[in-house]
Amino acid sequence: MAIGSLGDIVFEVSSDKVFTFDDLKRDVKMRYAKHEVIGNKPILELVGPDLSEIKFKMLLSASLGINPLKEMDAIYTAFQSGNAMVLMLGNYVVGNYKWVIGDFSESYSEIDNKGIVWKLEVDITLQEYVEQLGDSTS
Repeated sequence: MAIGSLGDIVFEVSSDKVFTFDDLKRDVKMRYAKHEVIGNKPILELVGPDLSEIKFKMLLSASLGINPLKEMDAIYTAFQSGNAMVLMLGNYVVGNYKWVIGDFSESYSEIDNKGIVWKLEVDITLQEYVEQLGDSTS
């Protein structure tokens, strides 16, 4: 059963396959300009919202019914393309904009004596992608 998606990457859990994420965290910030004042504390001026980031971890393991390298290739392809993607959790669209994979790191934790990767872990950072000013439907 699909529990969400990032563009063409579908997160799902079934009796045969577990392809999902852990520790999803969304960081939302505002931007402030700091104006120095002689003899007093600085004054902050609200500039506007900053780009949001989402971070999560994925365990890609053959014991969970997936091919770790094949799934990692799909993540890498999405990263390389730079295409902005919709992030869905169930039927909920996360954020007002699409997301790009800003960076990721991969850790190969189980490789057998034939060089077959059985398990790898991925940390992914998504960045909010704003195409143009005033456009919240991207």
